[in-house]
Amino acid sequence: MEWRELDDFWDALLIVRAQSRVYHPPTNLYETDDEFVVMMAVSCVDRESLRVIYKSGALLIEGTRSEPDREIPKLYHLMEISFGAFQRRIIINAEIEPDGITSLYSDGMLVVRIPKARPRQITVEEGG
Repeated sequence: MEWRELDDFWDALLIVRAQSRVYHPPTNLYETDDEFVVMMAVSCVDRESLRVIYKSGALLIEGTRSEPDREIPKLYHLMEISFGAFQRRIIINAEIEPDGITSLYSDGMLVVRIPKARPRQITVEEGG
C-alpha cells in the first residue's frame, strides 16, 4: 500500500467515525419526597426540536443538536463535541401523576419534573 492510499484510508476512517458518533447528553435523575426530576444538559439544541413524551412507565426525551456549517477537517486531534439526533429513555418505576409532568428549557438545561402519585383514601360505603 502506498502512503497516499494509507492517508486516504485514515481520512475515510476519521470521517466515518466523525459522522457516526451518537450524541448522549449528560443526564441527572433524582428524587424528592414529591417528585422525580430529570436534568439534561442539552446546550446548542434548538428548543423546537425537543420532545418529551411519557408512555407506559417510561419518559422519552429526544431532540437534535445541529452541527454548524463547516468543512470536515483533514485530521481531528480531539473530538469531544457530538452533534446529531439523540434519544434517552428513562424508566420510572413508581406511581406518578402523568398529567402533572412539566418541562422547562433554559440556558442549555432541560428540566423535567414528574410528580409522584399521592395515596388516595377510598371511602368504604355502606351496602344496602
